[in-house]
Formats: sequence, structure tokens, C-alpha cells
Amino acid sequence: IYSFGPKYLPRHDHDLASALCNKHEELGWPGLLGSLDCSHWVWAKCPTSLQGEFKKGSKERPTVVFECACDSDLFIWHCFFALPGACSDINVLDVSPLLFSIASGKTMAEFSVNGYLINQPYVACSVTFHIVSLRVRYLLVDGIYPKWTCFL
Repeated sequence: IYSFGPKYLPRHDHDLASALCNKHEELGWPGLLGSLDCSHWVWAKCPTSLQGEFKKGSKERPTVVFECACDSDLFIWHCFFALPGACSDINVLDVSPLLFSIASGKTMAEFSVNGYLINQPYVACSVTFHIVSLRVRYLLVDGIYPKWTCFL
């Protein structure tokens, strides 16, 4: 942790978010933090008593769900192992430290649109604003994720 922590276990803070956004802005993706997805890893030695909780209908063996975020170079800057394989990506969002840091404002900047101050990524995209100049920080995700302002 002391040797590799700063590079491979970075804190989710404004400095990390700014560095990621600056890197992606050079590639034409202003505001992009990276790509986010969840996956299942097989738990080969799962105890029999836990297999019901760690098996999903589509999987033959028990799995553990992990959430991972990477940048444009596929450098993994966030990885979170937490939930049994029976959980979906949406369940992982409920306990995700990355989403908690975004929601608490550690990685998101406040911005205003037509006089509305927005600092909460959980605002649904159902309200349409006329945006002139806006620097929103967001993550690329697949179609299963909810329509929150921090997801594209």
C-alpha cells in the first residue's frame, strides 16, 4: 500500500478528477472521468452455505461482483469488490464508494444552468436545460445504468 497505493489506489478527490478530465479533454472528451462497469468473477471455493446468495440465474457457478473504472488507456483507477453474484450493477451503485464520492461532491464540481445551481449527480436527465457552456464530469456506462447526470 505504501509503495504502490498513490498510483494504483488513488483517492477519489478533486485532484484525481481534474487529472482524468484534463487527460480526456485532450482526446476530445471534455469532462470525462472514464468508463465504468461491473463484472462477475467466479468464486471457485465458495462455501456451500453461501452459494445461493452468490449464484445468479445466468451463471452456473458462484461469483463476486466487482465495479471497475478505467481511463482512456485502460488504466484501472477504481476497483470495488463488494457484493454477491446475485446482485446487479444497480445494486452495486447503492454501495459504491466511487458514486458516494461523486454524490458527496468530492469529484464533481458545482455548476449552474439558467440560474439553477446543480451539484448533485443523482438529478435525473428528465429536465431539459439550454446549455451554453458547461463542464460536467461524467462516466461512460452501458444501457443498464439509470439516467443520472453523472452517466453517459
